[in-house]
Amino acid sequence: MRENNIMKLKNLLTAIAFVAVSTGAFAQSLVAPIGDESIDTVTVGSRAEYAVNPDPVIKAFPNMDPSIFNWSFDDGTTVLDASDNPATDVGGGFYADSLIHATMAGSPGQVTLTVQERTQPQSGTGCDGDTESLTIQVVPRATIDFSGATSDGACGAQDYSLDLDLTGFGPWDITYDIDFDGSDLSNGNTATVGSLADNVGTGGTSAYTLDIATGQLNQGAGTYTITITNVVDRIGDKSLDPSLVAAQAGDLPGSDYTLYVYPTPDTSPIQHIENVY
Repeated sequence: MRENNIMKLKNLLTAIAFVAVSTGAFAQSLVAPIGDESIDTVTVGSRAEYAVNPDPVIKAFPNMDPSIFNWSFDDGTTVLDASDNPATDVGGGFYADSLIHATMAGSPGQVTLTVQERTQPQSGTGCDGDTESLTIQVVPRATIDFSGATSDGACGAQDYSLDLDLTGFGPWDITYDIDFDGSDLSNGNTATVGSLADNVGTGGTSAYTLDIATGQLNQGAGTYTITITNVVDRIGDKSLDPSLVAAQAGDLPGSDYTLYVYPTPDTSPIQHIENVY
C-alpha cells in the first residue's frame, strides 16, 4: 500500500508515541484495545478525525490540481470538514478534504469508513486510486459507581479510599465535587485511576478507588458529601469535543458518598461530692 493509507490523527495521551505499521501508515498505539491497528475504537457520539496523505507523486506531477477524495461511512454518518461543518460534495460523493471529522453513531456497533483518491488533471479525465477502508468500533461510554458502602466516618479528618466499579478502557478521568454540611466546598476536583492495561469493556472492574485526602476535608467536624459528576475513559478522551462524551445520568453513581468527621469530645474533670473541712 502507498503512503496515502488511512491514518488516525487525534493527539495521543502523554508519553504514548506513534508507532509504524506494516503498511507505512502511522496510527495511535491506543486506538484499538484489541491490539489491531487496522481497527479504530471510538466512544458513542464522539467527534472523530480521519485523514489520508495525498499521493506525493500525483501532488508533484505537472498540470495537476489537488486531488479529491470519496469518503464514505457505511452507516450514513455525515462527512464533516475540519471546522465540523458538512463537507462540500464536489461531485459524485467526492470531497476536496483529505482530512475529515465525523460525529460517530449514538449506539455501540461497527462502522466501516472508506476513501478513494481521484486525480484532477487540468485537462483530460482524472484517475481513481484504490479504495482504502478502516473498521471503526463504536463502544459505550465509560460508567462509574461506588462499590459497597456509600458512607464512612471517623473522629477527625483522615484519608479515605472509596471503592469504585468502572467499565470501559483505562485509565479513567474522574471529576467530583465535595460539599460540607450542604454547601459547596470544592467543585471540579479530578483524579485519574487505572492504566492502559485495563481493557475491561462492559465487564467492569472493582480494582480501583477514589482517594480523598485529609486536606480535602478541611472544615472540621461535620458532613462531607462526595458527588461524582463525570467519568471519561481513554477512548472517550480521543473525542475532539469532550462535551459529546460526557457522562450521562445512567453512567454515574445513583447516590453520593457521605463522609462524617465526628467531633472529638473534651472529657471534663471528674466531679465529686465536696469535701468538708
